[in-house]
Amino acid sequence: MNWYKVSQKIKGGNISVSSNNLWSNLDKLEETYQDLVEGRISYRGNSYSLPIVTKSLEMRGAIFVMDGHHRLIEDMIKGITRFEVYWEPLFPYMDAGIGNELPSDKVRLVDFLNSKDISKIKELI
Repeated sequence: MNWYKVSQKIKGGNISVSSNNLWSNLDKLEETYQDLVEGRISYRGNSYSLPIVTKSLEMRGAIFVMDGHHRLIEDMIKGITRFEVYWEPLFPYMDAGIGNELPSDKVRLVDFLNSKDISKIKELI
């Protein structure tokens, strides 16, 4: 199934996505990782009513995370692989890239976490 074609039919709202389809800016992920390693920011179950806001990237069927990085990373470290997110079709492209290109600083959350030592975060969450 072509995720991009399916996502174009959705007019915005809650959708279920695999962690394998979630992408974000490398800088934002590094910042989030540092926050969690140093215990500065954690939601630990008290703000999960807030939506995780996403936008489709036009290449590779990727879903770009606009808001909710800390919650997603904590849950992914706990082993959760499927997420209910709010897909926002009208969110500006300024952070997600424009057109059919996937800028080089965009990475999959799964790949980012696989490249990091998450043991310190596991102890905190």
